[in-house]
Amino acid sequence: MQTPHRLPDLSDLPQTNLMALALAQKWEADRYADPTNLQLVTVARQLDKAVRDYEWARTSFDQHDAMWDGVGPAIRPRNRGITVPLFQAIGHCEDLVAALDRILRILRGLRASPELAAIADLPLPSAEAAATVRQVRNRIAHGDEDIADGKAGVVATLRPDPDGMQIGDHRLSFDELAQWLRMLSAYVNAAIP
Repeated sequence: MQTPHRLPDLSDLPQTNLMALALAQKWEADRYADPTNLQLVTVARQLDKAVRDYEWARTSFDQHDAMWDGVGPAIRPRNRGITVPLFQAIGHCEDLVAALDRILRILRGLRASPELAAIADLPLPSAEAAATVRQVRNRIAHGDEDIADGKAGVVATLRPDPDGMQIGDHRLSFDELAQWLRMLSAYVNAAIP
């Protein structure tokens, strides 16, 4: 039997307090000036999306991993193979990477904001992490070009395994993704009290 996927559980991670920021914009127009306000709203919205996609991927991987549970050994396949939940999980991972890339690009400007100096020392994903996410996002986004050029699907397809996902020579571990999402959540929720 194959090893199940091991995505750390982030179901306890709260959604950002984006609604509070929206209300503050209406009633406290001077809370954050632009571009900080727009950057923060965009990062918060993308973070909420990334966390949802992560959790939906985890649920889909769980469904995929349990696909043959309860089936007798005589007819159970050696490996799970391709399933609808696996394709759903891959789609959620692709969306997660796209949202995380957007967050990490905008975060550079947001972190430099004098209005957020009080939380500037909170830990955030490194520049190396952002570069890796960018590389994976680029390979996902341009994978269709590889397919159109007749390259093998392994080159152009996001391939999950129990501990992470890979496309071409680029890899993201589920543990790293979970750690980065937790860091980003702490930062954004500190910015939107």
